Amino acid sequence: MFPILAKIIFLRRECKQDNTMMDSREAFMNKTSPLQQIMMLMMFTFLCYVVFAAISVFLAIALFQVNIFSEPNIMQHAQEPRVLKALQLMQTFQAIGAFIIPAVGFAAVASKKKWEYLRLHATPKFVLAAISVTMVIGSVPFINYLGEWNSKLPFPQWVFDSEHDAEKMMKAFLQFDTTAGLLFNLFMMALLPAIGEELLFRGLLQKLVYKIGNNKHVAVWLTAVLFSAFHMQFLGFFPRMILGAMFGYLVIESGSLWYSIIGHFTNNAMAVIFTYLINIHAIPDGVDSYGSNDIITAIFSSAVMVMCMVVFGKWLAREKL
Repeated sequence: MFPILAKIIFLRRECKQDNTMMDSREAFMNKTSPLQQIMMLMMFTFLCYVVFAAISVFLAIALFQVNIFSEPNIMQHAQEPRVLKALQLMQTFQAIGAFIIPAVGFAAVASKKKWEYLRLHATPKFVLAAISVTMVIGSVPFINYLGEWNSKLPFPQWVFDSEHDAEKMMKAFLQFDTTAGLLFNLFMMALLPAIGEELLFRGLLQKLVYKIGNNKHVAVWLTAVLFSAFHMQFLGFFPRMILGAMFGYLVIESGSLWYSIIGHFTNNAMAVIFTYLINIHAIPDGVDSYGSNDIITAIFSSAVMVMCMVVFGKWLAREKL
């Protein structure tokens, strides 16, 4: 790590003395390899995560008297109001610190046009956004079926144990039946992850992986694997990987991050909205797992997903004419 940091400092100084027309930030990045940039991104992300996690823990103690260090079994009480509010606060802070801040910060260092670097500079086209939403909605039965299959794989016991607390926290988050609860959960569980995770994984990591091998399929799928593994929830590893690949192709084909953000938000928002409708008894329980045990529906759903991707590509080609 220290040789890399030393090289970074040396190159930064060298860039400052460069008399060319190139911006010093871009010159600095051009003198570091994509792999080195990935390592820099990982270190910066880890640092931001630790800082924001620490802030959230101190706030949880100060505001709600919840200390995850002195109360190791806090997840056993996740549905208590003070504990739930503390967990929501920590989840929100960590989402911002682990994804949004490092992604925007890294882009600001990498280029003076950070929004263009993150592929957010162009306004999304309505038709392409609609296709992205349709593709995500159409893929739900296939993703549910894949998730059911994934959960029955012969994982070691530690995998089930490691996801036990996460499952308890998620159930606590989803025990809401008010409009205020719906809006807050759409923000915390749909909007923040959609923006933050897409910025970090598809906006930065996929770009850097592509620079290493210059192969879009390797970049998309490797990033999708890392995206799924990052969540540390292996009972849903494969459906999350497929979704990650779907979002990756939207970005790499369109050159815009907006469509993957829209698709990611749609996927997460559906889960929140379905839960709300089930909680207020507007729809029957189990609707959110539609297709999980029906292979015919799952096959049809996968066909819809592929067809939407093809249509997305053809519409892009039409836009470029």
